[in-house]
Amino acid sequence: MAQPDFIIIGGTKCGTTSLTGYLDRHTDVYLAPKELRYFTKEHRWHLGEDWYRRQFAEAGPNQIVGEASNAYTRDPVYAGAARRVHEALPEAKLIYLIREPWARMASHYRHRMVTGREWRPANRALREEPSYLAVSQYGHQLSLYRKLFPKRQILVLSSEGLFREPKKELSRLCGFLGIPFKDLPLEKENASADRRAVSSLLRPLARFPFLQPLLHRSRNLLPGDLSSEIAFSVTGATKQLFNRKLNSDRRLLLSLIEEDAVCWPYYDEDLHSEPNPKLSPTLTQAV
Repeated sequence: MAQPDFIIIGGTKCGTTSLTGYLDRHTDVYLAPKELRYFTKEHRWHLGEDWYRRQFAEAGPNQIVGEASNAYTRDPVYAGAARRVHEALPEAKLIYLIREPWARMASHYRHRMVTGREWRPANRALREEPSYLAVSQYGHQLSLYRKLFPKRQILVLSSEGLFREPKKELSRLCGFLGIPFKDLPLEKENASADRRAVSSLLRPLARFPFLQPLLHRSRNLLPGDLSSEIAFSVTGATKQLFNRKLNSDRRLLLSLIEEDAVCWPYYDEDLHSEPNPKLSPTLTQAV
């Protein structure tokens, strides 16, 4: 029975849906449905290895097999994922997408707002929910895998590079996976396209459980995706605190990978600097 040759381990809001869409259209690849979360969801982990392998039973004899889950790089929210992946698939190749951290956090926050899982102002949410920062600390997340997997089994791509030069980066990806490059479109797919944004008047109601059915129905009635209209305002004190942590993590990341994948500079830790405005504004819709 087939088992994965590769896993896309994240990160959240870094372009993984677009990347899996490309691989899903590649005839030499079989992808299980996204977000199996076998290695992070306890009830699925306890279903066992046979259940996991059955998720790839439809793979063709000449196809490589893979899966994708952003949850695999959300330590400490889902602690122990790297260890479980290594125990089950020590020879698997790992693909990790990263993105300018502040852009990723803004996209993550807005996504949670439009899906009814966040209601707090951005500054409060970032202060109270540690996963926003943790998922952007790519050095830490990657280090958990590098302790277990050799460097040759891990490919790190930036979403900025992927969308700026898709043929170049997809060629690298295909070479890493040992399959021929195919010039297929890299579409900016949105994982929440069927869950349209809630209007600004309805959005505060998301905190009340008994109104959830109404809100979910409302999303299907609203035109377009309103996520770009959601404010992402962070105080100088929060920027300063996060910038220090992100700079420390950037140094760790650079010790693990090639510098060309890290397309953002060190942040100003004293002047409460804004995120770099020159960084690919079109990527705000990457997922």
